[in-house]
Amino acid sequence: MNGNNFGCIYSEENVATLRAAYEAGHTIGSHTWSHANIAELTDEQTGVELDKLEVAFWKILGIKPALFRPPYGSFNARNINYLNSRGYTVVYWDVDTKDSLGTSPSASMDIVLSETTSHSLILAHETIPSTPSTLTPQIIQHVQGTLGAKLVTADKCLDIEPYQAVGSYGTRDASWVC
Repeated sequence: MNGNNFGCIYSEENVATLRAAYEAGHTIGSHTWSHANIAELTDEQTGVELDKLEVAFWKILGIKPALFRPPYGSFNARNINYLNSRGYTVVYWDVDTKDSLGTSPSASMDIVLSETTSHSLILAHETIPSTPSTLTPQIIQHVQGTLGAKLVTADKCLDIEPYQAVGSYGTRDASWVC
């Protein structure tokens, strides 16, 4: 999840969606505030991206994530060291559905069929309307049915805690702005 890329994280709709996902047991991880390419940022700039999103997560959910997925899949050793120093585990995928590039659900599914194993981490974006409605159900059917794999959250797969800190939901106030 990021903070201000597909609309402001503090919008009523996004807060409701985020809380519903959290309550449903989905693991919430950091993806920077603005979907920034961290390989092109200094540690200080990356810190600002993380700080803004951490504040939002704390206000909305009362959590500080332990997982980080680098936007664009772009990172370097310095980024990993910095993220680790802040308590993050970097999570990367091995199958990209390319849905964010406009690939059709059927073409994305062709990628999944040809590249996915029972231990794959598949990249797909809920911000692409056809992904949750069409592609995701097909992926689930393939992974569970054909491959016989069990679907788990990334933290369960890695056997780590999903959050560095857990509190309680905050109450909307004037600071909930992007």
